[in-house]
Amino acid sequence: MEKTPGTRPKIAMLGRGNSGKNNVRTAHAPGARAAVHDADADLAARFAADTGAKAPGWQAILAGKSIDGVILATSAGPRAALARAALDAGKHVLVEKPLALSPNDANEVVAHAKRVGWIVRTGEKHREVGTDKLEIVK
Repeated sequence: MEKTPGTRPKIAMLGRGNSGKNNVRTAHAPGARAAVHDADADLAARFAADTGAKAPGWQAILAGKSIDGVILATSAGPRAALARAALDAGKHVLVEKPLALSPNDANEVVAHAKRVGWIVRTGEKHREVGTDKLEIVK
């Protein structure tokens, strides 16, 4: 992913999750063209309308060349598989916790990220500072 210094990455969100509304707003910061998908198409359409994001299917999001990274806020079951699919599609991935339902699946996602050269990170809430801290680091 070649980016011009100072440009914002384009972020998409798969799944609403408990913090989905905040994630959509964060991903749709000025300059970040966000997309959102949820198993509940009506919910995804409402989120998209509220934020100006697009609401294509998740396969279209992963295939999209303009999307640099995805936030996975789905139910926990499909997260590991979706994370691997996003990494295979050349996307950085922020996964709401838990990353996977088993330690083996979580370790495989991390190993897969290393193999393909993209970043995977789980979301963290830092209550001691009173803010959500979502960061992607290498």
